Amino acid sequence: TLATFDNQISQNSRTLVIAPHPDDAEIAAYGLYLTTQADVVTITAGDAGGSNFAAVWPDSGEQYRAKGRIRTLDSLTVPLLAGLRAGQIRNLGYYDATLRQLYQQRPAIVPAPLADLEDPAYFRQFNFDAELSVRPFTSNWPALVNDLETELEKVQAEIIVAPHPILDRHGDHQYAAIALFEALQNWGR
Repeated sequence: TLATFDNQISQNSRTLVIAPHPDDAEIAAYGLYLTTQADVVTITAGDAGGSNFAAVWPDSGEQYRAKGRIRTLDSLTVPLLAGLRAGQIRNLGYYDATLRQLYQQRPAIVPAPLADLEDPAYFRQFNFDAELSVRPFTSNWPALVNDLETELEKVQAEIIVAPHPILDRHGDHQYAAIALFEALQNWGR
């Protein structure tokens, strides 16, 4: 069964798409961010998952750093194909597969589980947004919630698209939504 809704969403609607990983915004909301005044914010670098680059980088830490770099750049450039400007696209640079751990161990810092990073903010540096690329980075729950609150204030969205923490079974997707809910509560709008 395919259910459709006539939402009457205006092309002028300020929209914020929260994507837990690179490519989640495209899978869930490409049509929406293509047709509204949208910002796309990806939370993680996508640096976990399968070991895809063993033939190129024998060291596993370097493989995952490269994977995160490539996927971060994807998250920052694919929305350009939909006509978004560089200033509407950001990646917060948190580590893939850690959002549940950030929540459960708050306020402890959670290191990158697979990528070999000399600088914890390594993935954040690739952003077009000069402020975000140099904003201090801490891989913990309070920092994630604060980063999302900063995005809410910046975008002033009328529509926010994010995974549903009960309907979506992926841990990073669930905890991305929970972090967003906390940011919304702190933001008070």
